Amino acid sequence: MATGPVITKQLTDGRTATVIVVEHLKGIFRARVDVGGRHFTTGRVGPLTPPRGPATHQILGGGKALGLTATEADRVTTAIEQAEAAWSQSPEGRHATLRDQRGELARELRDREAADADDKARAHDRGELDRYFRDVQPANERRIAEAERALATFDREHPEVLAAIKQAAAERTARHMWD
Repeated sequence: MATGPVITKQLTDGRTATVIVVEHLKGIFRARVDVGGRHFTTGRVGPLTPPRGPATHQILGGGKALGLTATEADRVTTAIEQAEAAWSQSPEGRHATLRDQRGELARELRDREAADADDKARAHDRGELDRYFRDVQPANERRIAEAERALATFDREHPEVLAAIKQAAAERTARHMWD
């Protein structure tokens, strides 16, 4: 997805620079700069330190930069934010948000399981397994069960997310089965 020109400006050498917003990765947008009708760079808007003349900001990417005034930088930044907001409200964007939320829940579960394994290993090394089994493991198991319930609840409320994850895994397996 690309926008129409966000800004068009005349460069000191007479060429024209045009800035449009393009999708860089799924849901992540950047400013693309074309100079004289040819791609010049794609990057983010950031401050220009120190400022050069009226340019206080720049679009920097791949070692190339286009200087922007503060007003131009605001226009480009706003256009990027609007594109990202529109994407996040699209079906693909909403699905990506849900997939990310599920990923966070799954990571939390793995982290709690790993923390329990670390606690057990430390207790073993210190000769304190009796304290681990009496005090630490029950608390860890409660935290793990809480994370498992949160993930299971999410999967019940959003079965399409888990189905898409399983489908993608099956497709990867089928694609690489004979590698």
